Amino acid sequence: MLQNPEESKKLANMRVQNQLEELGICCFCKENDHILMWAHYTDNHLGVCLKFDVLEDHNLFFAGGYKPIGLVHNVEYRKKYPQLNVYNVLVEKAVTRILPFTKSNEWMYEKEFRLISSKLKGISFNKNALVEVTFGCRINEAPRFEGRKTKKAILKVLRENKYSNIKYFQARPSPNRYELEFEKLENI
Repeated sequence: MLQNPEESKKLANMRVQNQLEELGICCFCKENDHILMWAHYTDNHLGVCLKFDVLEDHNLFFAGGYKPIGLVHNVEYRKKYPQLNVYNVLVEKAVTRILPFTKSNEWMYEKEFRLISSKLKGISFNKNALVEVTFGCRINEAPRFEGRKTKKAILKVLRENKYSNIKYFQARPSPNRYELEFEKLENI
C-alpha cells in the first residue's frame, strides 16, 4: 500500500490514463451544417460527413435496447473537470462512463454524442444505417498522401461493399454568408 499521497495520485492518474488509452471513441453530431465542425473534424473541409439513421441500428446506437445506455451517451458540457475518487472510479466506472462523455462547455455548439468501445473490438454498423455521405468543400483539393481518401476512392469503397441506399451531397461555401450549402449529387 502506498503511504505517500503524491505517489498514490500519480499511480491513480496512470491507471486512469491506461484505461482511457484502451477505449475507442466514435463521435457524432446532431447537425451537419456547422461550419466550425467541418473545419475541426474534416481537416478543414477536406473530408466527409456521414449521416446515420440511428433507428436502423439498435445494437450500435441504443446498445440493443430502445434508449441509450452506458457506453452510448450525449456529451455533457461543463466548466470544471469531473472529480475522480475511489467511489466514482470503481462504482460509477468514471473512466468509461463519465470522462469520455465530458467536455468543456466551450464546445457546447457541437451537440455531440459518443459511442465507446474497446479499441481492439472497434465499432461496426448495419449498412442500412448509413444514409448520407456529404463531401467537404475542399475534398477535391485533398493531397494524395498516406491514408488520404479521395472522393473517387470513397465512392469506390462504398460501391464495392454494396452500400446502395446512400444519398450523396457536395458541401459548398455560400456565396454571401458564412455558412455551407449542400448540393444533392445525382447519378453518382
